[in-house]
Amino acid sequence: MVEHFLHSLCEFVNVAVSGSLPAAIQPYLCGWKIIPCNKKDRGIRPIVLGDLLRNLVSTCVLCDSGDMLRSGLHGDQFGVRSAGLGMQAAVFKAQHMAKSMNGKVILKIDLKNAFNTINRSRCASAWATCDHDSAAWVSWCLSQPSNVLFNSQVLSCTNGVQQGEPLSPLLFALGINDVISSLGSMPGLDQIWYLDDGSPVCRGQCTSPIAKYVARFAPTREHRQVRAVCAGWNCAARQPHMLPPDI
Repeated sequence: MVEHFLHSLCEFVNVAVSGSLPAAIQPYLCGWKIIPCNKKDRGIRPIVLGDLLRNLVSTCVLCDSGDMLRSGLHGDQFGVRSAGLGMQAAVFKAQHMAKSMNGKVILKIDLKNAFNTINRSRCASAWATCDHDSAAWVSWCLSQPSNVLFNSQVLSCTNGVQQGEPLSPLLFALGINDVISSLGSMPGLDQIWYLDDGSPVCRGQCTSPIAKYVARFAPTREHRQVRAVCAGWNCAARQPHMLPPDI
């Protein structure tokens, strides 16, 4: 009985990974339920409950292809490193950067609501470039709007990756990887990224092109926040126009 169940479950996972499940069930299998919880600042934090079978398939894909996909990310993205290594490596990198500040500027980049607004095609395309074998499953999951259950309402979601789903952090990291790579190629710039939170360190004259480039990824002001934090000197007093007014 148990062996028959495991065999059937294995067959289901294989069919799902190949992208051969019926398209009609995608909005439901890839949908989720939202439970709103109150935050201390009187805001609302949505708790997401996804489908068990989808999470199982994605976990199998992550176990099989995760290391290869992570190796394709820019080295300054620490949010999807192996378990226990991401934050530790980010702290060591921050300590190294702090020793060579010498009046440089730290930009704090915050892509607001980034997981829920990132373009799905962007993520799926980046995934397919790195791993063709599991690309069919990712494409199947992201190809149609997903049903989101909130109380008695059913909403349709067309953007973003599902929070709490095993592949979502890696999908998101791949989706913004070209942004991080482009910033990393700027002379004299160093940076740390933890998923959607970035901290480039550079000379003051570099802040404007950095902010404008990030604006290409998050074109509306409500979806991005770029702040300048200065080390050892008064940023606002010495360079009042450091950031473009539309940023």
